Amino acid sequence: MESERTSEVVADSLIKEIRGNYLAIGATLPTERELCDRFSASRPTIREALRIMEFKGYLRQASNKRPVAEKPTIQKIRKRFLMIPTAKPTWSKCANSLRWEPYELLLKVPPR
Repeated sequence: MESERTSEVVADSLIKEIRGNYLAIGATLPTERELCDRFSASRPTIREALRIMEFKGYLRQASNKRPVAEKPTIQKIRKRFLMIPTAKPTWSKCANSLRWEPYELLLKVPPR
């Protein structure tokens, strides 16, 4: 069994807080320094965790502002996959990035 990288553990922990409503959608996340102290991690590790969260759609970042918790949408995830030239967006990849089962996407995607 592979061990997870610290940045993935931090990202997963913060994502669980967002999904569990401990961090409200639209709320700012703690500062990098506070996250470093909380997770006993370096700033580069925290920054990588925030990038992971942003890629998964759980975070919105603007330059010189604190990150804001967001709820991922299929459109955001699909857009991220389209930005990667080698990745072809599929229902399974979108579902995996959200840690959902592929059939759950069918239940959550609004009709056109």
